[in-house]
Amino acid sequence: MAIEPRKPERPIESRSGSGVSPSPLPNIPPARDVPQIPEELLKPVVSPVLPGAPKPSATDSRAMQQSTAVMGMGFDFLGTIVVFALLGWGLDSFTGITPFGVVSGLVLGVVVGFYRLVRGALRRMR
Repeated sequence: MAIEPRKPERPIESRSGSGVSPSPLPNIPPARDVPQIPEELLKPVVSPVLPGAPKPSATDSRAMQQSTAVMGMGFDFLGTIVVFALLGWGLDSFTGITPFGVVSGLVLGVVVGFYRLVRGALRRMR
């Protein structure tokens, strides 16, 4: 079932007010000579290899894995602090003990965060 476009009930007036335009779009003829894309542009791009440039080695890959793990532990530490601070803020809002919930949440978050950081570092050393 094809949906037909709705035809306007009255002609569309031009903005200048000088008359009525028959269509909101100009009459565009179909294209006859469409240019072709050159073959050079259709080939996939291969990155150039610079002469004398070192090739990636296994140690580069291992260093990348280690730095990713360390960065993950840092985000874990920061996330733990933020979660405990938000829990403290929620405790403040619920009980009305305004600064003590956030402060205790931050302190507890730092303690738990350091515990998780040291535990993760010791696990990485094994």
